[in-house]
Amino acid sequence: MNNHRLNVLGRLMLLITFILSLVACGGGGTSAGGEGDTTINVPSAPTAVSATGADQQATVSWTASSGAVSYNLYYSTSAGVTTSSGTQLTGASSGDNVINLDSNTTYYFIVTAVNADGESAASLEASAVTAPSAPTAVSAIGASQQAAVSWAAPSGAISYNLYYSISTGVTTATGTQLMGANSGDNVTGLDGGTTYYFIVTAVNAGGESAVSLEASATTDDVPRFAYVANKNDNSVSSYVVDAANGRLKWTGKVIAGTAPLSVTVDPAGKYAYVANSESFNVSQYTIGTDGRLTAMTPPTIFSGSSPLSVTVDPSGQYAYVANSGSINVSQYTIGVDGSLSAMTPPTVATGAGPTSVTIDPSGQYAYVANGTDDTVSQYTVDIDGGLSAMTTPTVPASLDPASVSIDPSGKYVYVANSTADNISQYTIGIDGSLSAMAIPTEAAGGRPVSVTVDPSGKYVYVANENSNNVSQYTIGIDGSLSAMTTPTVAAGLNPVAVSVDPSGKYVYVTDNFSFRNNVLQFTIGIDGGLTPMTPATVSAYSGPSSIVLTSGAEVKAVPQYAYVTNFDVTGNSNVSQYTISTDGRLNAMAMPQVVTSAGSQSVSVDPSGQYAYVTNLSIMSQYTIGADGGLSAMATPQIVTGSKHRFVTVDPMGKYVYVANDLDNNVSQFTIGTDGSLSAMATPTVAVGGNPQSITIDPSGKFVYVANQGSGNVSQFTIGTDGSLNAMTTPTVPAGTDPLSITVDASGQYAYVANGSSGNISQYNIDADGSLTAMTIPTVVAAGPRYIAVTPSGQYAYVTDFASNVLQYTIDSNGGLSATAASSIAAGTTAKTITVDPSGKYVYAVNEASNNVSQFLIGADGSLTALTPATVPADTTTANFIFTTGSYQ
Repeated sequence: MNNHRLNVLGRLMLLITFILSLVACGGGGTSAGGEGDTTINVPSAPTAVSATGADQQATVSWTASSGAVSYNLYYSTSAGVTTSSGTQLTGASSGDNVINLDSNTTYYFIVTAVNADGESAASLEASAVTAPSAPTAVSAIGASQQAAVSWAAPSGAISYNLYYSISTGVTTATGTQLMGANSGDNVTGLDGGTTYYFIVTAVNAGGESAVSLEASATTDDVPRFAYVANKNDNSVSSYVVDAANGRLKWTGKVIAGTAPLSVTVDPAGKYAYVANSESFNVSQYTIGTDGRLTAMTPPTIFSGSSPLSVTVDPSGQYAYVANSGSINVSQYTIGVDGSLSAMTPPTVATGAGPTSVTIDPSGQYAYVANGTDDTVSQYTVDIDGGLSAMTTPTVPASLDPASVSIDPSGKYVYVANSTADNISQYTIGIDGSLSAMAIPTEAAGGRPVSVTVDPSGKYVYVANENSNNVSQYTIGIDGSLSAMTTPTVAAGLNPVAVSVDPSGKYVYVTDNFSFRNNVLQFTIGIDGGLTPMTPATVSAYSGPSSIVLTSGAEVKAVPQYAYVTNFDVTGNSNVSQYTISTDGRLNAMAMPQVVTSAGSQSVSVDPSGQYAYVTNLSIMSQYTIGADGGLSAMATPQIVTGSKHRFVTVDPMGKYVYVANDLDNNVSQFTIGTDGSLSAMATPTVAVGGNPQSITIDPSGKFVYVANQGSGNVSQFTIGTDGSLNAMTTPTVPAGTDPLSITVDASGQYAYVANGSSGNISQYNIDADGSLTAMTIPTVVAAGPRYIAVTPSGQYAYVTDFASNVLQYTIDSNGGLSATAASSIAAGTTAKTITVDPSGKYVYAVNEASNNVSQFLIGADGSLTALTPATVPADTTTANFIFTTGSYQ
């Protein structure tokens, strides 16, 4: 080899040695850097990669790599994803959502970090499953205060969430959520007669799916208002129906004609009609949204002689009246405003002494019970609503048919025969004509005068006037009646009318015995048997002869007005008056106070909301209540009564007022006139115990109880037919020391007394005769209790104490009080009287030292939360007593 070639080779070896030395010193990796540095700096792989599934997407997160400028994300439905096998998302960020993924699918993810020098190695793999697809074929079927919701299950769902609202377009944010729902579940606790909207989502480990398509259902109608024709009072009473338990609450009355015997309403619940048996006419009314009746113009329309029964056809277009004296049926068209107009011809002939008329559910046929000739007239209904006698105009009944009714299917007719003491039963032919069943009659009680069929067509009920009971039957597959195992239930002393509410849950019976004047209330059991409610009766006016109920959405009590008495012995007493907002807050009226007399004590409002009464030291102030809730003194603004009136209350029917007189140790008793003014009864006072402080009336309107502070007991009375109080056989029962207030729950089963000095609350059962009996646990601890109030639902009780608190209790199934977990909440200074508004949503406590009213919201568990503001001012004098009113919608 020549020297030149060796020299070149040597130089090449030196160069290689130099390069290797650079590599050994870190060349090609990290170096200190310097002029001409060519270092390559690829980021390390991201760490802590995690993925969370959701609806058709997944959220992928990781810990950032040092020096990374961006990230690439790769995913696949197969494990072991690589940068070559996975779908790439460039420029990804930690926390990004990977979208448009398949539902209920497991996805696998890796991430790489990128900078100018290149892409890092791949991270460790993470996985997540996406949420299921939305449920499909969602449907809902309404029932009585509930709806059954069903759907088709998507693949992979572990559970379901159901959302519902009364507004369409329900979302997961706006709807009420039911977690862990199952297809076919019943959503309970819904309002009756209301349309609800439903959506469903599916849930798995990946989260909640998209929402389903919306489904809707309307719950069955529930009873709203009841109307009773009072024959001897020439009036019609209005009641609101508590759909949850069927109890009636009187809300007012209107004048009818002479001796009203029958009342009916149109199918829409907008109009009411009353047959006045002695003035030979029909009263006609519109029904307000609050259930109140308003006489139409004209208020009455002529009928025949002695109209005994009125009915409206199922279409709401026609009305018919059975005229016993003129032996015919008056027939009317119903105008767009609900007023009646006589048809041409105005009447059709019947048999002798028609007592009752009814129309079949299809509106094609009419039937009239003729009490004198013992027949049933049968008619077809013409296209214009006129009645035409069938080819066979009558069919035989038994002696003195008094009432006729048709089952909901339109297949069967039942007639109560008042002298024969039985029920005639018929099938309806294809032409509407009646044919007696194989067994033509079924035995009833003594003098059956009213028969009705429940809405399901399963049961029949008959009011027996002389045997003082209701016969109850099941309807067989052929329509024939069979007495139930318990064939009758007791029903007062003169049951003359029976009616089933539109939901088929409740039965009402009018008892017009001269010393009773009640409406009896029953629940219908699963076998159709009747059980008396608690209370078993509510009062009516004289001679209740007929009852009818409207149906639709559940009635809601809406808080309306509040009145607070402000005490000042110098003569500057007044009543603060407020409107109540929908959120429960009190707002002073434009005229915030009205003047009373010296030493205002308590205030009460009659159930119709028309009149208010305020007790002062020795004078009673009386007011009318305007459309805006403001009080206006009556023509006779004050009446003189006893000494130091402590408490005033009005009976549930708005007939009577009672006042506890602290220094006189008695109760003043008044009747309420048609204009609301008070008149002392023939016996103006009745004696009670020492220093009566509080007086209450049970919801049936039969019993009165007075808490006597000085004698440490409770006086107990029955209310006579004229409203006067009669001491019970045991005139008093013991209470604790210094009983300051007494109240009765809405069911009329329990009474409670706050004993100010003995530090407890006495609790009693109310027996059937109204007498109080101490519960097994006669008292519950309550430090310094003053006043007690119970919610309309009967679930919770609230008590003010001398420490300026409101004590909170739940009411057990046996009526006993149990302190809640949060046993008390602060009120204002020296909290005194307390009330729950009629809606049962809000509580108000009057603070006599701070001269204001504390206002609270009642939570789902009964616990109180202060509203904002927590208090509202009363007057500058000592705030004393509060009463709230409401309307029904």
